[in-house]
Amino acid sequence: MPAECIDKIASFLRRSDVELYFQIHPNQVALPSFNPPSEWEYWWNWAGQPLDESSSSNSWCTTKWQLLWLYYKRESPPNWIPFPHEGIFEDIPVELRNLIDQARSLTIPRDSILDDSLAIPARYRTSGMSPKKAHEVLRMTGFIANLIETSELKPRHVVDIGAGQAYLSRNLRDELGFHVLALDFSEVQTHGAARREESNKRSTKQLKQANDVQIDGQIPLATDLNLGTLNYETITIDADSLVSVTNRWMTNEKTLSSTTPNEGPTPILWVALHACGSLTLDILRAFAGRLQQKDRSLNWIPVGAVIVGCCYNMLRPEDRVLTRKDVTLTPNHLQLAAQTPDQWATSPAKFEETRLAMRKVVWRALLERVLAGSIVPQLSLNCSETDGPCSVSRPEVKRLGRLNDGAYTNWEQFVSRAEEKMGVSLLGEETSSAGTKGSALESRLEVFHVLRCILGPIVESFILLDRQHWLREKLKGSERETNVRLVNLFEQEAGSGRNVGIVASVVVE
Repeated sequence: MPAECIDKIASFLRRSDVELYFQIHPNQVALPSFNPPSEWEYWWNWAGQPLDESSSSNSWCTTKWQLLWLYYKRESPPNWIPFPHEGIFEDIPVELRNLIDQARSLTIPRDSILDDSLAIPARYRTSGMSPKKAHEVLRMTGFIANLIETSELKPRHVVDIGAGQAYLSRNLRDELGFHVLALDFSEVQTHGAARREESNKRSTKQLKQANDVQIDGQIPLATDLNLGTLNYETITIDADSLVSVTNRWMTNEKTLSSTTPNEGPTPILWVALHACGSLTLDILRAFAGRLQQKDRSLNWIPVGAVIVGCCYNMLRPEDRVLTRKDVTLTPNHLQLAAQTPDQWATSPAKFEETRLAMRKVVWRALLERVLAGSIVPQLSLNCSETDGPCSVSRPEVKRLGRLNDGAYTNWEQFVSRAEEKMGVSLLGEETSSAGTKGSALESRLEVFHVLRCILGPIVESFILLDRQHWLREKLKGSERETNVRLVNLFEQEAGSGRNVGIVASVVVE
């Protein structure tokens, strides 16, 4: 049950040693003044020691952080990694192994329950989509088709919330024949979707002419048979505006739609593919609020919702936790919730990306140590035309900002690029020693960062279960029984880190 799972996760997140991983940033750990908390003593000393020879003899596992990650993945290691003997894990402190085991057990499974056999192909609309976006659009279309097919209620009207370039909207119209309202807050996105629509129409017309109506032996598009419609609208989306715009659209649809009128309110499906920040909560509030209304004169009713959230760092403070107010999620919690350590080494190329990402975190932290110890800003001499002494100005140190990957080729090159961007000269022995490969501090920073990333999926699990439980509670007492579940729609390996959808569907007795 979600409530029981939330209790266990909440208890874990409130542990003093666990809270510290979210309160402390790697940049703080690197500072000369940092004193490790007593709760970390069991791994701090271990992390600063060289890797045991029995572990380092393995050509893949050469650092403490890799050893920890391999322990985390020991039940399902990537096929390309030569898995070492179990004995190497005995080098890891038992308290650290227990922490990682608990983290794994509290994280909800993320394997997709779907496969591509359920995906509905976007035969003529994949232009412009990245492989990740195409994967998500096809999977979500297939899931929605199956959801409708297995339900007694057969909604033919869909509101795509936060539609962006409307890839999903067009696929729902073209492949399933739905009447779709595509909503987005950005005029740029809406105009881009409309331009893409016109481009697709022209290319489809040319293909039809070249292939004598049928294309690759397939029937014409749903739009060619006038089975579906698509309208675009740009609005600021919240719970109230979502209900208002849907009501306005449905009032027009009643007049314009060629569908046979139903008895009672027209069933509506709300969908959102990556509802950023608090948009997920706005949709769920609108969904619950509409179902709780007892006004029989309403001409539409939401009978289902398929919502995939994202961008937890953009959540409004009041939306971070809905049911367990004894848990506080900080910006650090929300940033780490997006981590996917399960996917760090799905291929050799992906592992190299992970190593680079680790280097960026650690070297930036080491740079903070250098800046705290030896920094000489570039000085400038200011002299006025009148008599008087010249003054020396010491400019503020600029932010480092984003560096390209090439800046992290080696420590010396990184320091050089940092000096150039920040307008400083980094001098002294501290600068050269900070980047010494395999140093105790570097290893401790790596271990610390890996542990924070392993804890991140627990935070996302808490957020998802918290939303599911909240919606179930909100819908209690409404006239229509509604099933609320979490569904793993996409493959994280395909790049879809946020792969869990909140699916609500009205149950018909």
